[in-house]
Amino acid sequence: MKICFFANSDFYLYNFRFNLLKELKKSDWEVFVCCPETKVFFKEEFKNAGIIFLPVSIKRGMGSIFDNYKYFQQVKKICRTNRFDLCHNFTPKVSILGSWAQKKAGIKNIVCSVSGLGYVYASSKFIHKILRIILNKAYKVVFSFCKKVIFQNPDDLEFFLKKGIIKKAPTLQQHDSLKVGVLTLASVGNKAELIMGSGVDCNYFQKERADISEAEAIKRQLDLNGETLVVMISRLLWQKGVKEFVEASEKLRNSQIKFVLVGPIDKENPDFVPSKNISGWEEKGLIQYLGERKDIREVLFAADVFVLPSYYQEGVPKVLLEAASMEKPLVAADNVGIREVIEEGINGFLVRPKKSQDLSEAILKLAENPGLRQRFGQAGRQKILQQFSDEIVINKTREIYDSITNNQETITKVIINN
Repeated sequence: MKICFFANSDFYLYNFRFNLLKELKKSDWEVFVCCPETKVFFKEEFKNAGIIFLPVSIKRGMGSIFDNYKYFQQVKKICRTNRFDLCHNFTPKVSILGSWAQKKAGIKNIVCSVSGLGYVYASSKFIHKILRIILNKAYKVVFSFCKKVIFQNPDDLEFFLKKGIIKKAPTLQQHDSLKVGVLTLASVGNKAELIMGSGVDCNYFQKERADISEAEAIKRQLDLNGETLVVMISRLLWQKGVKEFVEASEKLRNSQIKFVLVGPIDKENPDFVPSKNISGWEEKGLIQYLGERKDIREVLFAADVFVLPSYYQEGVPKVLLEAASMEKPLVAADNVGIREVIEEGINGFLVRPKKSQDLSEAILKLAENPGLRQRFGQAGRQKILQQFSDEIVINKTREIYDSITNNQETITKVIINN
């Protein structure tokens, strides 16, 4: 069985889907990835795992008509040459252009994942309102011939249902004995599937596996002197709540709390935070910026509190899952994809989006109560193991693949928060 994964970067497929690719390879699937090459490291990792890398060029954002047409032709040629049994598309442009190219190439089994709606759907700018109308129409056309569309959270699924982009609505049934919601997808059409997030490697992201010497080196770099370490890890976009994170630091300036920002400056995204802003905040002593790092596990181990004040249209933020898996208490905006991870007062605090005062109060509450931090962290780890582990996500994804390639309709049940 030949399967190809399409995305707008090798970074995405490596960081969010690599374990799925490796599991498929172990099961004797012939696995391909088709995306731009940004780093030799990712290409080598795929090669070492026996995964075939097919490079293409695609511009993030809207791009020009020429660039989009070039990508469309590249994908169509690759699919005609390799005759994949199944194609799985990630990210909006790839789902739209890639799926259409695959259909033109004669691919019968096409799957798309909606991993959040992104900055266009969160923005209030007029141009983005127009783009949303165009995207909705494009999604509707593409999803009409896709075999499956996988959503990461119920809010996005409900949005697509209300807009008529996905026609068949699921029914939510209450299972009283378990006190959870069970989403049963109707058999008619049965295109929409709900898999909560992209999974997290709970074996890797556990505090017992962290490199203690690396974590201590991070603490020395930050020159900690008894402060509570509050960490935000994210692409540096305004919609991710970077401004609110800094404002919370300013409000808590006289407290024994250190605010640390980690992540890349995503200059290809129009919502990116300029480096001059970050430098200015550092000069004022509001934050310390550690840049983009590979040792995320050790950064999380060193942290006392993890914060994500995002009002971006998230799927389910993977870093939030990783932080919870590392037994860190969470503070995040009450937003799409986030409220599926955080249970208020159980494993963290949900605060109103764009409200730095709420954010600072929640952080201070955790900073002053080590016992509460420990309790939230332990509860978070259990929630990840029960609902968001790689094993759960990979098994559910493979069930979907099997239902398509075996030409069998199945009913998928997904446990979600009540």
